[in-house]
Amino acid sequence: MPNHAPLVAELSAGKMEIESPSKDRRDVYFLTGGFLEISNNQATIIADEIFPLDEINIENEQLELEKLRKRIRA
Repeated sequence: MPNHAPLVAELSAGKMEIESPSKDRRDVYFLTGGFLEISNNQATIIADEIFPLDEINIENEQLELEKLRKRIRA
């Protein structure tokens, strides 16, 4: 992103991929929302919550979601 115009943007929940400067590695995360700022040839992400995608256990998260739905209905 060399010489990118300054920018601030809101990020919604979803998958985020970050490529290393040498382009030899790509890390994948899930974030719940936040902001992206680009200035002085640098990108900064301020996230509400961020989790490495490979550490998320979908089955456990679905169970937690069902527990919360039951609490809401009660």
